[in-house]
Amino acid sequence: MRQNSDEPVEKKAQNYFLYDGVLSAVMVALTSSMISLFALSMGASNIEIGMLSSIPMIFWTMAQIPGAILSERIGKEKAMAGTSALLSRLMWIPIILLPVFGDNIGILVVLVTLSTFIGALGGPSWASFSSHLIPVGIRGRFFSRKNRIAILCSVIAMISAGIYLDMNPQAISFSLVFLIGIVIGLIATFLFFMRIPYQDTQKKQSSSIVDDVKLLFMNKNFRTFLIIFFIMRFGVELASSYFVVDMVKNMNATYIWITVTTAVSAVTSALIQKKWGRISDWFGQRIIIITCTFGISIIALGWVFASSPVHVLVINIMSGISWAGFELAFFNYLLEVSPPDKRAKFAAIVWTIMGIAAITAPIIGGLILEKTANITILGLYNFKFLFLLSFIIRLLAAILFLRYLKEIINYREKTSFKYVIRYITHIRLPGIHMEHILPIDKYIKRKKRKYKFKNPA
Repeated sequence: MRQNSDEPVEKKAQNYFLYDGVLSAVMVALTSSMISLFALSMGASNIEIGMLSSIPMIFWTMAQIPGAILSERIGKEKAMAGTSALLSRLMWIPIILLPVFGDNIGILVVLVTLSTFIGALGGPSWASFSSHLIPVGIRGRFFSRKNRIAILCSVIAMISAGIYLDMNPQAISFSLVFLIGIVIGLIATFLFFMRIPYQDTQKKQSSSIVDDVKLLFMNKNFRTFLIIFFIMRFGVELASSYFVVDMVKNMNATYIWITVTTAVSAVTSALIQKKWGRISDWFGQRIIIITCTFGISIIALGWVFASSPVHVLVINIMSGISWAGFELAFFNYLLEVSPPDKRAKFAAIVWTIMGIAAITAPIIGGLILEKTANITILGLYNFKFLFLLSFIIRLLAAILFLRYLKEIINYREKTSFKYVIRYITHIRLPGIHMEHILPIDKYIKRKKRKYKFKNPA
């Protein structure tokens, strides 16, 4: 960040960073989130739909380490992140022309893969850049606010696009939706480049990736976090791709029900972000990661017993609460536990691990479904048995987080799970009374006067 004592300048930069994040999320809602439906409107087969999901994810994973190395060698984090986003968004221009020049699914897969790969190259730079721009003392509240606004705007955008596409189901209608998304994305890029005052660092001496991996595994907190996170993510990806399939095949859910349950999860996530942000800043990331991982494991268990879309509605409320907290705390913990000068590479390694889980786990889940298609195990048919396995792996990760995960910043207050659950849900728990929860705003104001937060990066 430029050295300037004028606080409004820093605040203005953070506001424009928020606007960029919200507009970028809306673009994703109007482009990437619609790509499978677009492919179906062009006559794509199930195999081609699978390729459209898996191939870009493979290249997203492959881009993480090269992106981190480029960031470290070039040293211009803002320039790297912004240029990557701009080129990635421009790749959508030929996509909107496909219905005009011919419905070629192969070209669509190539273009989406290129866009994903180019965008992923700037991910590590963006992570490092955001850690410098947003001080540690306000990260929880800042990113929770950004996420809250982004989710609500994305839901509105998706619903509006869905209504339009229902009225005009042709492939060319998707092109108009994508065009609006591209324009919004380019506006976000303009704000990122032109409205965020930031002095990029100069070219740095890059260390080898082997040395950085060794440094990573010498960092006990990061090593523990990475191993358990892979277990947790594997458990999630093992079953999450098949939840909607179970709804359609075994619960006879209509597309309206699928839309409603998805929207409920997103709206719940947006509404709860503010509370998670406050807990993040004042009680740390550990308590949130552990609490939410237990919640994420319960989600899978809920799917084991779910037999109607109404049950899914309740599960997705829990999903919105748990994932909102986990994703916020996961990113903040990553920034806190990684060395400032190696943050881009450490982020790339974490996202590579996440990509490996996202690629391998659904394949294993599909093989399990295939092998158990005509049998029951423990009285459960194949989908329910897969969800039970997912629950067990997620629960194991939650227990490991509880046992081994350490808080990074030592000035934070200690708190209990009961306090967190009481504050988030207002459910009465033994030993925790409402008067212990409601004054948290006054408590935070007192702590603000006591502590003067400085960004350790």
